[in-house]
Amino acid sequence: MFIFFIWFGLICCGVANGIIFDHVNTPERYYYMVVSSAVAVILLVVHRIYTQDWCKLKKRTKKNEKVEHHLEIFGISAMLSGPLFTASVLSAHTGDTSWGFFVGNTTAFVLICIATVRESNYI
Repeated sequence: MFIFFIWFGLICCGVANGIIFDHVNTPERYYYMVVSSAVAVILLVVHRIYTQDWCKLKKRTKKNEKVEHHLEIFGISAMLSGPLFTASVLSAHTGDTSWGFFVGNTTAFVLICIATVRESNYI
């Protein structure tokens, strides 16, 4: 359940960056986006600390050793957010949506991919 809250927090950081990009004026925009990104980095550090004791690394496990599996919410989200990322690039470029949608989606996509790479080290 704790992983779900980390995932939700990362999604919220992406949404916050998109909203800030659309509704805050230029000088303050980047300061607020740095704060939101700092919260996301803290969540990624907490994710790393929480998942480091899940199980042994792939290269240290034996072939017939039974290993505990965990819900791969970040992997599933990365697969779903990839096409959404591509769609946001195209729709923001053509003017169908705001650039804030693209910024928020890019932030969430990058954060989820970082967490997915961390979890892919485990079986």
